[in-house]
Amino acid sequence: MSDITSWVMDTGCGSHICTSMQNLHECRQLTEGEIQLKVGNGALVYALAVGTYSLSLPSGLILHLNNCLFVPSMSRNIISVSCLDKAEFSFIVKDKTLSVFRNDIFYASAKMTNGLYVLDMDTTIYNVDVKRNKPNSLNLAY
Repeated sequence: MSDITSWVMDTGCGSHICTSMQNLHECRQLTEGEIQLKVGNGALVYALAVGTYSLSLPSGLILHLNNCLFVPSMSRNIISVSCLDKAEFSFIVKDKTLSVFRNDIFYASAKMTNGLYVLDMDTTIYNVDVKRNKPNSLNLAY
């Protein structure tokens, strides 16, 4: 996956950012300079639109990134961890992998690549509900 189509999980960014309008819905065009962002090198970049980005995940679920900014000058798409946290998602970071959950349902994982957690869009994951049977008092062994 190229940088321009990859998605990075970012704890320091307060907004979701996309570089393409392809899956951006309920779009509102922004006036010139309405939303500007300062990037890591200190440069200012401008958002051209805002909407809901629907990201189809390998888990079969769709992650709706609300208030996602369209910034074509960015080199990568960004998923704001703080925005997902506000939307009641939870995270586990272990073994160079960041896993994303909501209501105990697995949504996605991001593997550390060059110090960034890049969303794994290639590995198909199946969400399977495992239910444990309640013990039947007639079948208990002592």
